[in-house]
Amino acid sequence: MPSQPLAPAAPPSPVGAQAYAVGWRAPINWPLWIGAGLVLVIVALAVLGPVLAPHDPMKPVYIVRDAEAGEWVKPPLVPGQVARYPLGTDELGRDTWSQLLWALRPTLVLVLVAAALRLLVGLGMGMASGWVTGSLARVLEGVTTIAVSVPVLLVALCVIAAFGPEWGIWAFVVGLCLTGWAEVARIVHDQTRLIKAQPYVEAAQALGTSEVSAVGRHVLPHLMPVVWILLPFEISTALLVTASLGFLGYFANAIWVPLGDWTAVRTSGSPELGQMLASGAQIALRHPWLLLAAGAMVFVVVLGFNLLGEGLRRQFDPQRGRRRNRVGETVARAGITWEQVGRWRTRHSAALAIGALLLLVMASGLVLLRATGAPVAASAIQVPGSHHWAGPQHDAQGTYWANAGGPQAPELLWRFEDAEGFAGGPVVAADGTVYVASKGGILYALDADGGVRWQTELPAPPVGTPALSGERHIYVLDREGRLSAYGPEGDQVWSVEAEPGAMPLSGPVVDASGTAYYPTERSLIAVDSFGEVKWQVGLPTYSYVSPQPHLSADERLVLFEDILLDAATGATLVNQTDMILDRYVVGADGNLYLGGQETVDQVAWSGDGVEVIPQARLDLLALNLGFRIPSVIGVTPGGRLWIYYGSSFEFVKLLWADREGNMLNVVDYPWPDNASVLVGVAQDGTTYACGGIVRGSIADGVTLECAAYNVDRPAATWELAVERGGRPVGGALAPGRVYVATEDGVLVAIGEGGES
Repeated sequence: MPSQPLAPAAPPSPVGAQAYAVGWRAPINWPLWIGAGLVLVIVALAVLGPVLAPHDPMKPVYIVRDAEAGEWVKPPLVPGQVARYPLGTDELGRDTWSQLLWALRPTLVLVLVAAALRLLVGLGMGMASGWVTGSLARVLEGVTTIAVSVPVLLVALCVIAAFGPEWGIWAFVVGLCLTGWAEVARIVHDQTRLIKAQPYVEAAQALGTSEVSAVGRHVLPHLMPVVWILLPFEISTALLVTASLGFLGYFANAIWVPLGDWTAVRTSGSPELGQMLASGAQIALRHPWLLLAAGAMVFVVVLGFNLLGEGLRRQFDPQRGRRRNRVGETVARAGITWEQVGRWRTRHSAALAIGALLLLVMASGLVLLRATGAPVAASAIQVPGSHHWAGPQHDAQGTYWANAGGPQAPELLWRFEDAEGFAGGPVVAADGTVYVASKGGILYALDADGGVRWQTELPAPPVGTPALSGERHIYVLDREGRLSAYGPEGDQVWSVEAEPGAMPLSGPVVDASGTAYYPTERSLIAVDSFGEVKWQVGLPTYSYVSPQPHLSADERLVLFEDILLDAATGATLVNQTDMILDRYVVGADGNLYLGGQETVDQVAWSGDGVEVIPQARLDLLALNLGFRIPSVIGVTPGGRLWIYYGSSFEFVKLLWADREGNMLNVVDYPWPDNASVLVGVAQDGTTYACGGIVRGSIADGVTLECAAYNVDRPAATWELAVERGGRPVGGALAPGRVYVATEDGVLVAIGEGGES
């Protein structure tokens, strides 16, 4: 019987196709989709928030016109009151919506770093304690139990209070992670115990698989779904702790600063959700909108991540994996078996997941580093000729702010001496030449190595510090009231004696056109770049705290204590002699301020006069200022305040504060005001000051001590002593250098160690 031909065998049906050929469609995972959508919106706002913000979040608005009502309204604005401010403003007139858009990014980055680190530590501790046995297992479980029993909020508070001023935002990361990993470790521990007891793990070990290989190939891949489920929950938990810290007054880049045994003050900084909660809580009874807006944002972020975590939990549910879904059908049609997918997942998914967590930590940490690095900012004041230090207080505006950094690891590079002593501090030209005048009537030009380029004899002993013009002319005022200008090579260009017999009170300042301004005991005088007296006006009194004139940022006003004059004519515009200690100050942000012993207020000038806008008020009692008065007041380009308090019978104190007067740092120097000088403030927030102090007997001479303090650190960045240096009379800050002149005739250059 002839054999029948066999029918061609049908191609084998993939296992996946068989598995997904029948079955019912799984219900929509609504928590996953809603949570993912919210998280995507939150991330987009965090990335694009600063671009989308309609206003500067830190810029106050003092009065706004309501277009609909046709009237002017003052902050705080209620949400919807003015169309340009949909969520209203705080009490200082800062836009709440813009603050939220700016605040989301730093807060989210902080909690991402903390959550990822907590997961990594918890995963490692949980797997170790769940896999090993014996005494080591008991020790690891005991550590986890102790960590779980201590509240994360309490640990974070202790860490931030102890190390916050030195570590900054990293104190938050450590505080959130120090015990925050414990819950993850406990969950991973239980899962590891269950997986270890499975037959396939025991079979792998029986076949000779090492413990490390068994954990990596069989345990870790099964734990990764749990890790991804826990990640959103950890983010929301870290955010809630961060918000709680902010509500208590501890928020990123703003730590409580101790001022004594019993006193501490709170700080504030740039927008951050914790900071907004703290600020909103203080004014909640009068203006609850800020607290509600910040709280609502925290609620939405926590809700989004919690929904995402719940959605992932449902998605990874083993029961759900048996149901029909489009992904399984697509895999089946591609001819890929689930055995192949399983083998690939076993080999690579754990490594990819761990790599993704590490990448998240590194990327978020990099963003944190960039966001919390040195506050580099450029001054709004332009120095004619781009000189490093052009006058007694850096520029004609007296900001003391240098767009450069000083030495970080300093040493004494060289010292130059004149037996007669120096009348004031040095000035530093753009090419690095240092000019200084001695009491004996000699003007020196020194190169960067301390060598004398030239020296010239002055008509009379000088007064104060010289000044540099944009053409590199050196202006020197002498005791006979004579102002002389010298060229870059020491040749005298001109000399004028505007008021013979009148004693000058301080050295000159020079504007962009080369006009010099200086005070005498009777007058304030302006001399143009050709040596002609531009104007000369009498002063009502000569009893001044700091008799140094300054110019406004646009050089249209002359500031002299509590008097404003027209720079073009010398006409007095404002004369408020009732303000004994108050004085007008120009900040490195270009704004005009009025500073007193306990207040620094912004000033708006118009042809009708000045409008004083209250800004910062200090607590003299809490700060223990005593009888100290402000020797120097300054404002950084970013709006931070610093005040150098001095007194002849009390030691100097330096305060750093934000716009509202909240303390950022407090420095107590060991020198009285009459034996110290503030040298300058660098662009990274480091303040350089020097003082003279007697160590031992008078015969040993006066030791010159210099110190650098950063606004974000309570301890000194560095301190340096120069034996027999003398009491300082002035200083200058140049890139990588600090120059200080003393009344004993010593000029020192302090620079980076190893510099020639």
